[in-house]
Amino acid sequence: MTSTIQLKRNLEIHLNDVQYLQADINYTLFFLQDKQKIISSSSLKRFDLLLRTSHFRRISKSVIVNTNFVSDYKNNTIFLHDGTAFKVSRRRRNLTF
Repeated sequence: MTSTIQLKRNLEIHLNDVQYLQADINYTLFFLQDKQKIISSSSLKRFDLLLRTSHFRRISKSVIVNTNFVSDYKNNTIFLHDGTAFKVSRRRRNLTF
């Protein structure tokens, strides 16, 4: 598995810097560790397939999280180190972190 992902011709992101990905209709928002936000014109499904074998987990229809940034998981909610919280969908509650 590669440690970077090519988003545009001149933009490459290190996967270790990505905290989570969030769907926005047919776009995907990348939220990075340095609070930077990058928009991609590809769907979340495409990135789900690309990142499936790495340390990323899809927790709902609209969110993929980097498990390296998960600080806590309780009451079907994932908390990231920066305080961001996401509800885990019913179908994905059997995931391990």
